[in-house]
Amino acid sequence: MHKLDRYLQEIQKKMFYPVGAGKGVEQIPFEGKTLYTSQILKENVKKSIQKYLPKQTSAIIIKAIDNGKVVPVFLTKGIVDYIIKRKKFKSHSLGAAREGKAFIFIDRLYERFKLTSVNEKKLSDIVLHELMHVIDHIDTPAFFKINYSLFLVFWKVFFTKYLDLKGTISNKIFNHIIKDQFNLIIGKKRFFTFEEMYDPVFKALEKYSSLIPDREKTFELLYKDLIEFADKTYAERFVRIIPADIADAKNAAYVKITKGKTESFGQELWNPGEILSVVAEITPNHPNVIKTLKIL
Repeated sequence: MHKLDRYLQEIQKKMFYPVGAGKGVEQIPFEGKTLYTSQILKENVKKSIQKYLPKQTSAIIIKAIDNGKVVPVFLTKGIVDYIIKRKKFKSHSLGAAREGKAFIFIDRLYERFKLTSVNEKKLSDIVLHELMHVIDHIDTPAFFKINYSLFLVFWKVFFTKYLDLKGTISNKIFNHIIKDQFNLIIGKKRFFTFEEMYDPVFKALEKYSSLIPDREKTFELLYKDLIEFADKTYAERFVRIIPADIADAKNAAYVKITKGKTESFGQELWNPGEILSVVAEITPNHPNVIKTLKIL
């Protein structure tokens, strides 16, 4: 082997890249494109998982990598191809849950201005995040049974903060959201408008709201803001600017169940799996995360 080839091969190993121009590299079809993986890549990902996730969590994920439930992939087939195309990787999508598998896009996890290492902490977070989405489709009834109480707490805290609610509020009000989201996933209900999902909730909560009628943010305006934000996030998936009242409410909800916050928000409004995915990133050893992983 030529010295330059050997040097490049070592660099590729360090960079997580599938080694060789074809030898040992597996091609993966994905939405009309070809992605690339290798055993070396998988082993490197396993090492990162063991380094950054709790032992019980990492053991389940390593097994999921071995049985093909987690598939780390490259959008490019080598270091030169990556350097040429990396400017095109502007998408926020670092992973995707498709057909019962979690695909992790390694190209998008490189540290900025570094070509020799990926952000291993972020890699571990994304693997766990996408696995939650995989599981919510593998066994939706079991997923909801495990996480129903967590979803209930999330929405109760969210709306209590968002609408300045006072008094004793029945959990049944928030059941409407959870039931509709469950029926969407299992296909019992086709997607409808966000007004249909949230109208009954707002109507039931209005009498508990202590918002001042002439305040800048009225009950009606907050309803309109949430519906518009939900429509926008559903259409665009990633919305950088979150209205302040919505951001405060989602932070209160996540702090309640994880003691931590997240910068993003939106998918939770129609996809309950996103709530658990974010919980998994903030608190990977959360009891609900462990229980849910065991569905695999």
